[in-house]
Order: sequence, then structure tokens, then C-alpha cells
Amino acid sequence: MLTRVKSDLKKMKNDRSGERFKNEHKRAKASGFTGGWMRVIFIALALLSFAIGVVLVFIPGPAFVFFILSGALVASQWWTAARLLDKNEVRLFRAWKWTKRKWKSLRK
Repeated sequence: MLTRVKSDLKKMKNDRSGERFKNEHKRAKASGFTGGWMRVIFIALALLSFAIGVVLVFIPGPAFVFFILSGALVASQWWTAARLLDKNEVRLFRAWKWTKRKWKSLRK
């Protein structure tokens, strides 16, 4: 299972922005990791991963990885969540670029 998660995270990293979570949903559906008890387990793992990410925000650690992992786990189970995460990922990157530009212009 851990090997599969690592493999999926690598695939997500290589996917285009705005399509990562939808592709993860398709991969999970194709492998049979959806529905029933698997959905409950994946959502529980997503909540645990999210909680670890929140803790790591306040202490040194790779919080971002845990947030991506929790998003991938939720997206693997629900198409709507996958679409929303993809849409918001694109918006977040745009906002990040805008913030960096503004920050650089303030420093001059």
C-alpha cells in the first residue's frame, strides 16, 4: 500500500497542473480502490494526513506533502472533490505568482 501511495504521488507530481487530482481519481477507479469500506479507509487516512499536515505547519516538517496526500486520498474517492481541488490548485498557483511579483516590487 505504501509503495502504491509513493507511486501515485510521483505520478501526480508529473501530471499537469489543473489535472492532477482528476487523474488520481481515474487511476484509483481503474485499480478498484473506490467504494464501500475502501472509501471509509481512504477518508480516514486523508483526515489523519491532513491533521499531521496541520501539526507540521507549526513545527519544521514537510506539511505541504501531507496536504497533497490528503487531497489525493479524497480526490481518489470523489470526482467532485477532484474537480474542485484541480480548479483551486490553478487559482492558488496564480495567486502565488501574483504575490511573488508584488513582493518583489515592494522590495525595490
